[in-house]
Amino acid sequence: MKKEKKYRFYYIFGTIVTIFSIIILLIGIFVPMSIEEILANNSIIGWVFFGLVIIGAIGSFFGTYLLKKGNFLKINYDANKEKDNFINKE
Repeated sequence: MKKEKKYRFYYIFGTIVTIFSIIILLIGIFVPMSIEEILANNSIIGWVFFGLVIIGAIGSFFGTYLLKKGNFLKINYDANKEKDNFINKE
């Protein structure tokens, strides 16, 4: 039962991290396109949005890793459950 809760935690947390990081990534990409006149006068704001893109990309990779880890734990949990059922039948 404890492992079942563990892989659900990875699924939920991985989904939340992935969604937020994709939102940050999209903000970092599309907001500078809409405010080109501000970016022309101040180059620091451009670097801030570049940082948002990098943070969003790293966050999306981390969220995908958490989802894959949750899937791996679920597959192992199901395999061990089937193995125990097979052993108990004999």
